[in-house]
Amino acid sequence: MYGVDIYHPQKLNYKDYNIIYILFMYRAHGEEPLALYMEKRVIKELSKYNIPGDVVDRRYLYVPIELPEPLQQIAENAGKDPALILDLKFYPFQVPRITYLSTPAERIYMCRPIFNTIMRKLTNEECLCCNSFICPENWVPSNNLKQIIDEFKNIAKLKTRAVEIFICDKVQRTLIPDGLPVQDFPISQFL
Repeated sequence: MYGVDIYHPQKLNYKDYNIIYILFMYRAHGEEPLALYMEKRVIKELSKYNIPGDVVDRRYLYVPIELPEPLQQIAENAGKDPALILDLKFYPFQVPRITYLSTPAERIYMCRPIFNTIMRKLTNEECLCCNSFICPENWVPSNNLKQIIDEFKNIAKLKTRAVEIFICDKVQRTLIPDGLPVQDFPISQFL
C-alpha cells in the first residue's frame, strides 16, 4: 500500500510515518475519498507544474517542500520531514485544509503582535490570512495547487525575514543604545 511497509517499523522513514498518520486520520473519521474526476485534476496539476507529491487514499496530498534555510534546518534537526499535507475533500470548490508539521496553515499565517508592524512594512497588508488563498472569500475553483504551495513558501520566507529584522533591530537597540537610532538608521535593511 503506497510503498509503506507498516509491519517493519525499522524500515520506515519520516515520510512513511506521515503517510501512516494520514491513513489513520482518514480511517478514524471515515470520510469519503476524492471523486475520480477530481483525482484526475490533482494528478494533472502535479504533472503540469512538476510538483513532487503523492496522493494518499484518494483524499490527501503529501507535498515535500523546501523552506528558507533556518526553517528547513529546524525541521531536519527535529527529525521531521518538511511537507505540506492538503486535505482535498472539497477541492477545487473549497480551499483545501492545509497542514505543515501537524499545524494548520491558518495558524502559521497569523503573526504575533510583536511582528505586526514589520509584516505590514514587508507586505503592505494588514492580515496575511485575509489576503491569502486559504481565506474562503478569496478562493475560486480556478486556483490550483501550485498557487497554494508557492503562497505557503512565500509566507514562510516573509515570516523568516520578519524574525531576522526583529532580532537585528533588537541587537542594534541593545548594543548601540546611544549610537544609531533604529527608526532613523535600521541596520536590518542591509541584511
